[in-house]
Amino acid sequence: CLGEVIMKSKLVGADNDTKFVLIGDPALRLAYTKHKAQTVKINSETVIENMPDTLQALAKVKVEGIVTDQQGNLLSDFNGLVFPTVYDKFSEIETYGDENPTRAFRVRRNILFNGQASVTNGHFMFEFIMPRDILYNYGIGRISYYVRNESEDGAGYDENIIVGGFNEDAEEDEKGPDITLYMNDTTFTDGGKTDQNPDLLAFVFDESGINTTGNGIGHDIVATIDDDFNQSYILNQYYEADMNSFQSGQVNYPISNLEDGSHVLSLRVWDIYNNSSTAYLNFVVVSQNEMLVENLLNYPNPFISETNFVFNHNQSGQDLDVKIVVFSLDGRKVKTLETRINPEGYQSTPIKWDGRSDNGATIGKGFYVYRVIVKNENGDTGEDTSKLVFLR
Repeated sequence: CLGEVIMKSKLVGADNDTKFVLIGDPALRLAYTKHKAQTVKINSETVIENMPDTLQALAKVKVEGIVTDQQGNLLSDFNGLVFPTVYDKFSEIETYGDENPTRAFRVRRNILFNGQASVTNGHFMFEFIMPRDILYNYGIGRISYYVRNESEDGAGYDENIIVGGFNEDAEEDEKGPDITLYMNDTTFTDGGKTDQNPDLLAFVFDESGINTTGNGIGHDIVATIDDDFNQSYILNQYYEADMNSFQSGQVNYPISNLEDGSHVLSLRVWDIYNNSSTAYLNFVVVSQNEMLVENLLNYPNPFISETNFVFNHNQSGQDLDVKIVVFSLDGRKVKTLETRINPEGYQSTPIKWDGRSDNGATIGKGFYVYRVIVKNENGDTGEDTSKLVFLR
């Protein structure tokens, strides 16, 4: 337990060195993983201890592994996920030495691949292409693993690999990644409105893979707001690869304290060949003090038996009282729906309607107009209007 660890670490040195204060529960223990993950094959060749494989820049790599218990026995009933991280060689870094002489230390700071793959019956496999931006001298790299299912987890690593050199037979690639940008969620449209603390959401794809190494100067994933260097963010660590894919993934990044008004965001992404692409997104920031309701729609539309109303807003995480009123084209009120929602994002949860009027009868075939009125916890309101078609 942690109390015992601290106590034993203080049983050496002079009297003053043995004094310590532990803030917390001394009976707590570190949450060590239960199982192990290990590499068994690289590029279809069985891994042999002390005979490392060499991974060169722009070479395609296939890694196969297994999940075992602490004794090394295959867990053939383990089904879940593995999160592999491939590191370049150690870099030697020096401390700033502001108050003392500088000291050198080594750290693996360049991530060559970071992904996720499925584990089936204790076996897993993942592929990737080594980035051009590796350190070209030869040295020992590392693959770190974390595996989990619904109830158990495990970890492991493999340093039986050499990273360095260049694959002279690499295929040509001169096209940058495809980028699709949103704010908050995929319902956002270019020029739309959001609050002062939106989440950047980007989907990226490249045939060769996305560069997240941070090793090549200027080859980072970078988001910039209003072409302002002071509002520029390096997002390498916010990239998450899709399941069983080294070619696609997404970037999620929370932006905070934006000024009200119109803005433009640019996102530049590089592939592992160092081809880049830049995408742009226009958006308008509206303070949460001003209630915003827009993009009101219902689906399906036209409908026969039932439909769902949804809308966008800028009141994420608040209780919202929603009132939807349906009118005939001659202005007669047909149906009133009232409910309370507490959406986590910036789109309402669907509000279902069965096409019946307030008196319980099915409405007539034709066009209708409907209005949504939304009130937040402070009593501020916003509204929007749209049309629907009933076909029954």
